[in-house]
Amino acid sequence: MSEPSRPWWEPPAAGEAGASGKGRPPRAPLRGPARGAAARKPAGKRAPLAPRPPKKRPPEPLPTLADPPVDVVPAAANARVPAIPSGAKATRLPLLHEDGAVVVIAKPAGLSSVPSDGDRGKTCLSELRVSHPTALAVHRLDRDVSGALLFALDEPTRAALEEQFRARTIGKSYLAVVNGTPRPPQGTIRRPIVDLGKKAEVRVRGAPAVTHYKVVRPLDPGGRTSLIEIELETGRYNQIRLHFVAIGHPLIGERKYARGRDSRLKFGRPALHAWKLAFDHPTTGARIAVEAPLPEDFAELIGGGV
Repeated sequence: MSEPSRPWWEPPAAGEAGASGKGRPPRAPLRGPARGAAARKPAGKRAPLAPRPPKKRPPEPLPTLADPPVDVVPAAANARVPAIPSGAKATRLPLLHEDGAVVVIAKPAGLSSVPSDGDRGKTCLSELRVSHPTALAVHRLDRDVSGALLFALDEPTRAALEEQFRARTIGKSYLAVVNGTPRPPQGTIRRPIVDLGKKAEVRVRGAPAVTHYKVVRPLDPGGRTSLIEIELETGRYNQIRLHFVAIGHPLIGERKYARGRDSRLKFGRPALHAWKLAFDHPTTGARIAVEAPLPEDFAELIGGGV
C-alpha cells in the first residue's frame, strides 16, 4: 500500500523524490532573470500558478457556563412574558410557575382537575379561577394523582400548549410505587389502549400507548415493592396504571384495574405522582421546567426523597 501523497501545495521535503524520481534535494527557487531551459519556454505555454491553500477558519469558542443549556430555546428579542395582573387574588393552590400567560399548580390528591359528570364540587380549575378567572385547562390528572398540572390564561395560549401535547414535545415525568420489581430494570411498555369512558383497557386494536420506565430502587430487601421513574411518550387515559397492571406490577393502592391483586402495602390511593413537567413557553419560546414536591403521604411511603 503506497504512502499517502503529500498535499499538492506543499514543496517536496529534503531528500524526497522530485518529478524526475531521483532523491536529490529540491533546488532553490530562481531569482532574477530566467536562464537556461526556463528562458527558452515558448510564449503562451507557461505553467499555471498553483492556487493558494484555503485559509483555515479560527476555531469556534467553547461554550461557557453563561450559555443556555442545549434544551432551552432562546426567547425572541422582542418577546416578553405577559405580566401578572396587579391586584390578583392569592390562589388557594400551591403555584409552581406563574406569569401572565400560563400557570402550573401542585395538584393535591383527591381533587379533580376539571368538572366532570357526577362531580360538581370543587376542582382544581374552580379553585384556580378564584385568583385567575380566565384559567383554562390544558390537560388533566386523575383525581387521586398528585403533581404538576398546567393551565393557560387565554385561548391562544391553550391552543399552542395543546399543540405541544399533540406533537409530544412536552416532557412529563412521574414517580410511582409498584408491586414487585419490574424486569428488566429499565425498559419500555408498548400496549395499545382503548378509552371506554369511565375506564380504559389494553387491547390489540387500541390507540398506540408508550411508557418508558426505570427502577429507582427497591423499597424493601426482598424487592416486594419498588420506586419507579416514568416518562410518558403518549398520554392515554389511565395509561401508567394500565401498563403496569399489564406487565404484572400494579401500582400500590391500585383498585380500579388490579382485579383483586391488591398491594401488600395499604395506601389510600394509586401511588402515582406527576413529578416533573417541561414545555416551551407559547410567548417567548423559552423552555419552562417545573418540579412538583412530593406530597406528605407519598414521601412517607417511599421513606423520604427520591
